[in-house]
Amino acid sequence: MDATLAESPSSVRARLWFREYGYILRQRCFALLGNAAAADDALQEVFVRVLKYGDKTPDKPLAWLKRIADRCCFDLMRAERRQDEVQHVLLNNAQMLEPWPAHDPDNLRAVLQLLARTKPKLQRVAVLFYFDEMTRDEIAKELGCSTMTVKRRLAAFRRFVARARAAQREKEAR
Repeated sequence: MDATLAESPSSVRARLWFREYGYILRQRCFALLGNAAAADDALQEVFVRVLKYGDKTPDKPLAWLKRIADRCCFDLMRAERRQDEVQHVLLNNAQMLEPWPAHDPDNLRAVLQLLARTKPKLQRVAVLFYFDEMTRDEIAKELGCSTMTVKRRLAAFRRFVARARAAQREKEAR
């Protein structure tokens, strides 16, 4: 076989992971973005990043791929975000419940738009808690940190939400 036609180990792994996890990841991207075309773009970006960092072989590939998918989705949300629309949605719809009601698309969209504006460490914990409905202990195990760290990050996310709401109310009061 010609050496130029041989696939690298990372591209073989990416192809296998796409076959095995592609559907799950696309569903996750669709749930986060609410748009089929954006979900397809995010899924494509996931595997571009897998190829880019192909020398890594995680112990839990699905968890690693989900983390990449979350970041891709948040990157897309940031790129497409319109600040005024986001702030309006935040005030009117973002009611932080534990766990958030997946059946309420307006609330879910508002929360996801908020997530797009937070730090990656807070994003990951909030997605696992609210979206995946994992317990604090499960999140700590997944992330390899303490339960106290998870609690602190969730509290920081809630403070961020409260500040965003207060800023929006103040802006509308003027």
